[in-house]
Amino acid sequence: MLADKLTGGNGVAGIAAATTAGNAAAVVASANPKYAAVAPSVTFVIASCVIVTAILVPILTAWWARRVNRQDKNNEEQVKAVTM
Repeated sequence: MLADKLTGGNGVAGIAAATTAGNAAAVVASANPKYAAVAPSVTFVIASCVIVTAILVPILTAWWARRVNRQDKNNEEQVKAVTM
C-alpha cells in the first residue's frame, strides 16, 4: 500500500496486490535449489497465510476503497463550498 501511495495511487491497488505474496514462496523454492529441502516443511505455513490473505485482503481492499472514495467526495464538497 505504501508503494502505491508513494507513486501517486490511493492505496487500493497496493492492498489488492498483497494477495500475490502467497505465490512468492513457491517461486523462491523453485528458483533456488538451496531452499528445496525446506520447502515441504513450510507448506502448511504458506498455505495458512494464503488462505488468511485470500479472505482478509478482499475485505480490507473494499474497506479501504470505500474510505478513499468517501474522502474524495468530502474533498470535492469542500472545494465546491470554498469556490462558491
